[in-house]
Amino acid sequence: MDACVCADRLAERHIATVSHLDGKVSKLEVYVFMRIRGNKIVALDEVSRVIEGNDDDRKLASATN
Repeated sequence: MDACVCADRLAERHIATVSHLDGKVSKLEVYVFMRIRGNKIVALDEVSRVIEGNDDDRKLASATN
């Protein structure tokens, strides 16, 4: 994990490992950007990408509203 703090902003990068029920393992690289106010997260953006797995794992790294 890597993290960087500047004033009220925090950026963080980590690797998420997903174990599927069928025994398959996928890995995603995740970047998180946060704005903090009063010790609370008030805004958060996350970007992720599959670094180990197959095309079906792209659903794990997609965003929805």
